[in-house]
Amino acid sequence: MGISKAMSIGERVKKRRLERGFSQTVLAKVCGCTQQTIAVLEKGGIQSPGFLEELAKVLEVSPEWLKTGEDPTISEAFQGKIYQRQVFNMGLRIRDTREALGISKKEICTKLGVDIETWEKWENGEIEPVTRAMIQWGKWNGVTLDWIYRGIGYGLPYSLIEKLADLDLRRRGIKKS
Repeated sequence: MGISKAMSIGERVKKRRLERGFSQTVLAKVCGCTQQTIAVLEKGGIQSPGFLEELAKVLEVSPEWLKTGEDPTISEAFQGKIYQRQVFNMGLRIRDTREALGISKKEICTKLGVDIETWEKWENGEIEPVTRAMIQWGKWNGVTLDWIYRGIGYGLPYSLIEKLADLDLRRRGIKKS
């Protein structure tokens, strides 16, 4: 990670959050706390957060590294948890993107030559999507591998970003269909 042990837990969280491309709000939502809690943590107001394990999973580091700045290696068991989280998040992005584009599962499966059971496993975060299929999807709709695999929206067509934002607002009950 190249981060000094002299940094506080809050500084390590902020550095890693920014490297992962998360806002405080997104990190808080995923960890089950408030944006204000993340802000206080990053400013040094919390030294031992009760959600450290979840925070470490989301930031893809070990809890020990977050606490001390040491042990940048991640145990195999923890790597497995991180991978499960990544696949789950990919599934959410696949589902949300398909829905935002107004494409049925049947239609996308036909276009990509994928059976519907496999697609549903991708959307449910049960298995990692096949890169070849995601590349093909991108050719048709501008969906990027960075978006599907890493959650980085840079490079997505603006119209898709708007549709994803609208879908999110509708799911939260903030905007009506």
